[in-house]
Amino acid sequence: MKEDGKMRWPVIGTLLILVLTGTAGCLKNTKNDLGFPEANDPDWKVLRENVIAYGKARGAVNNHNLLLVQSNFRVLTENHTGDRIGDEALYYVGRIYYDIRDYHDARRIFRAHRELYPSSPFGPTIDELEAEMKADTERYHEWLNKSRTVSGQ
Repeated sequence: MKEDGKMRWPVIGTLLILVLTGTAGCLKNTKNDLGFPEANDPDWKVLRENVIAYGKARGAVNNHNLLLVQSNFRVLTENHTGDRIGDEALYYVGRIYYDIRDYHDARRIFRAHRELYPSSPFGPTIDELEAEMKADTERYHEWLNKSRTVSGQ
């Protein structure tokens, strides 16, 4: 019986070493590989953090935090022209202009976005936002014309 016990411990010890070595190797080699090169860029994490900050700032009473987040997105666009990080960051720069109703700059950024990223996954969303800006602008002009008529101008 002791013979069996003596034999088991080296086998168990060897297996334990193999398991721990394999686990350590797996942990060492893990990386955030989402299937595109930018996912391994440290700025990908910065982008994700800014998207979360954008969501929080959007509900704020004033636009101060939105503008701070926008400046962070702007830095990412400067450092990542032509890749997925730049694509998403530029979308959010325009989106924040849209959110604060600065339609002139939102349109300018969205136009630049279309030129830089013609097949972007943000294209359909930008189409919707542009349609909303157009409708909002038309409603404003209708209101303006009615108010001029009412006031006799």
